[in-house]
Amino acid sequence: MLLRIFGNFSKNPSIIGGNKTDTKYLIHYSLQQGFDIEVVHIGVDSNHESLLDRFKRRFHNILIFKRFSKNSLSDDLNIFFISGIYSYFEKVIFGLIFGLQGKNIYLLRAGILFEQLNTSLICRFIFKLLTNKSSQFVVQGIKFNIFKNFNIYNTVKILPNWTITDSFNLIEKHKCFTDYPKCAFVGRFTEEKGIHDIIKLLQLYELSQSRLDIIFLGDGILLEYLLSLKFTYINIKIDSFESKSQLKDFLHEVNYCFLPSKSEGLPNVLFEVWELGIIPIFSFVGSVEEYLIDEFNGCQWDEVENVYTKINQIQDNKNESLRILKNIETFVNENKSDKILKILLEDL
Repeated sequence: MLLRIFGNFSKNPSIIGGNKTDTKYLIHYSLQQGFDIEVVHIGVDSNHESLLDRFKRRFHNILIFKRFSKNSLSDDLNIFFISGIYSYFEKVIFGLIFGLQGKNIYLLRAGILFEQLNTSLICRFIFKLLTNKSSQFVVQGIKFNIFKNFNIYNTVKILPNWTITDSFNLIEKHKCFTDYPKCAFVGRFTEEKGIHDIIKLLQLYELSQSRLDIIFLGDGILLEYLLSLKFTYINIKIDSFESKSQLKDFLHEVNYCFLPSKSEGLPNVLFEVWELGIIPIFSFVGSVEEYLIDEFNGCQWDEVENVYTKINQIQDNKNESLRILKNIETFVNENKSDKILKILLEDL
């Protein structure tokens, strides 16, 4: 069977989004299972797209759909990564126009899509109009199973992300907990990702004259702002990474990862830091709270003062950090990539 994956295969190393990571693991597993693979790049090539860049990408996508639809067969399997209602609209419409054949599976990955469907009558109308009974969907949590709300009775699978491929050494990771917290942020340096909330936390540590180390990994419009920060007790590093192995090197001794995001689907970085034995402190947006249980396998990012207290409680109690790491270890071992992808592709 031919598995055709419409996703982000950009050669730009600065593109580090979750969809690009997911496609990599999906291809690796599918090849192991004997699928013939055809990859179709329809993602972004820049983290800072201009209006002209968007126009060029749309034109490129038209040519891509025309080309690949010509050779498509009814028993092909087409997998699409969907980021928003306009992404869904584009892929369905282009497929219809150019006669793309095969079974279509839509991976609904971004929080923005569900916000659009829940707040916009126009978006809901477009979604229902374009969705036929043969379409299959994969969502990242019960919260995002919006089909029941819209009386769309399609085949829906609820699956977490599939980026966990390895386990961490519990004993060695617990040794990384020292007298002060070592923290990280991984992602785009934007207001939407909660950068300013992290700075408020750093200011609390500065006021209490308590040491905290943090590394910001990524890129974004707030880079210059981060570079301008000056603290006495806070050690800040800023860098970028191009691979999972680089991420592992940067986070080798990190204890906590922050993501006080305003909007998410189910961020890959949550699973990536769990795999490295790092305690995530994330805002409960999207499907995060379906997997991250506050003070069990991580912590909820709520009020900055509460986050400050939670970190100090873990720092002051070695048994507490060990307890959370053991819970993370259990989750990691139960949610390896091959297990999740087997469920994704079974019965196809």
